[in-house]
Amino acid sequence: MLNPDGVIVGNYRTSMAGCDLNRRYDDPDFRLHPTVWSTKQLTSHILRGDPNKGIAPCISEDDLIAFIDLHGHSRKKNVFVFGPQVPLHNNKYLKMRVLPKLLSEETDMFRYHSCRF
Repeated sequence: MLNPDGVIVGNYRTSMAGCDLNRRYDDPDFRLHPTVWSTKQLTSHILRGDPNKGIAPCISEDDLIAFIDLHGHSRKKNVFVFGPQVPLHNNKYLKMRVLPKLLSEETDMFRYHSCRF
């Protein structure tokens, strides 16, 4: 959960400081958006490692198929996936659609037609 302080006071999208955390991913501030800042640092560490400390990347960008983002949406119902746009000829085009398709076959709570790639 990236918004524990906001959720505890009844906010679904804004932090306790009144910041919409969904709009802070481009340039989060460590003091105002610590969970978003930390998530970006962790992601960067996984993908790039830390050359200054001699830490190699955990995976390559070619190995990354998707990020899983589980949160409520202000207008959509049930569960769905947002994924990156990749060209039809790219091998990731079908790979990132397999899990959503399997989930939609398994339960009515998941809506494949609500997914956006």
